[in-house]
Amino acid sequence: MQYVSVFTLFALPVAKGFSSLQQATDYLRRANADQDLSPLGIYDAKMGLVIPYMNDGYSLIDTDESLIIRLAQEHIEHIA
Repeated sequence: MQYVSVFTLFALPVAKGFSSLQQATDYLRRANADQDLSPLGIYDAKMGLVIPYMNDGYSLIDTDESLIIRLAQEHIEHIA
């Protein structure tokens, strides 16, 4: 798992890992359509980069990148 999608579910932070950037991006697009989910971004675990979620070129939520990194790393540690 190289990419971790980070989102909120009923305002609780959640992370889900994927092997490709396309899968992680597709998941956040589907999450955007769900009223109970708010996509935050994707963490690239190998590169240590955050890709903020953008809808039509705009970020839906002003999210601190350190939050995405922390949640993604906690997810990776939890499943290891």
